[in-house]
Amino acid sequence: VKLMAIGDPQIRGGLTNYVLPKRYQLDIWGNDQFIGQIYRSMLKLHPTHAAVLGDLFSSQLIDDIEFQKRLLRYKTRLFPENLWPPHGFFNVTGNHDIGYNAEISRDALRRYEVAFGKADFITRYDNYSITVFNSLVLDEPGLDDSIRQETLDFLEHVSHDVKSSPAIVLTHIPLFKPEGYCADPPTFIVEEGSGALLKQTVLTTQSTELVLDTFFDRNNPSGVILNGHDHFGCDNYHYYNGQSWTVATYSEELARSTPGVREVTVKSIMGDFGGNVGLLSGIPTQSGQMEFKYSDCSHGPIQIWWTAYVSVCVFAIVLPLYFLFR
Repeated sequence: VKLMAIGDPQIRGGLTNYVLPKRYQLDIWGNDQFIGQIYRSMLKLHPTHAAVLGDLFSSQLIDDIEFQKRLLRYKTRLFPENLWPPHGFFNVTGNHDIGYNAEISRDALRRYEVAFGKADFITRYDNYSITVFNSLVLDEPGLDDSIRQETLDFLEHVSHDVKSSPAIVLTHIPLFKPEGYCADPPTFIVEEGSGALLKQTVLTTQSTELVLDTFFDRNNPSGVILNGHDHFGCDNYHYYNGQSWTVATYSEELARSTPGVREVTVKSIMGDFGGNVGLLSGIPTQSGQMEFKYSDCSHGPIQIWWTAYVSVCVFAIVLPLYFLFR
């Protein structure tokens, strides 16, 4: 396994019936080229899979016309379908794609799934599995309880046999951690009156336990969780202490001494966060498990890309003129 993990591209765009200023159009084009070039450079490492861990677009409120425009850019400029890795390209629902639970409607989910595939699914391989699921609907109350129930039914279904082999779990909202483990502290904002969930930085403790118990054996967990949402990224480790799941900052020493599950919140690929992409490698062991390694690959801020691009353009113009008039 060699999985390219991409966090929160949040590609921007315009609004239908509104002409964007030329400078903003250029900025959008440059951002597309920046992310697309990072993706193509990472393909030189020959990943077997790639995953975008939610927030594919910058807003869940765009209309269908603008949605289709961004979808075309996503599948041609950024992550061309003819350049997808051989074993799969996985898209994960993010709050900027379908909203938080108070906003998620059947129409919003249907629009996403027509464009990017199911919000909940599992792909099984010979000695491991990859699961994508919609963590945005786990914490209630939400707009449509039937959508939440579909994800709960999916998790119940996969829980029966997913623990029999190493599980790679891909989702958007990070698991619960006390303040200090990641850049974003635990935050939950609810609608006054209805109590509907308008915003969250992590899952609740109850949903966190549900996810861990669905995919991992408490005594001998095998696998890894990759998610996004917190643009700065963080790296943590969940293990069962005999009474409950607990969390610690990840270290190789802790992982060797204590059975547990590594959770990597992948730093964003956006230029303001260094153009980062994660690389997850999994090597089968003699015991039938899998040893996972994760590393960040930073490509630098978008300003470096613009400087290089402009320099090449200037050089391409000046050099012929030099030979023409010397």
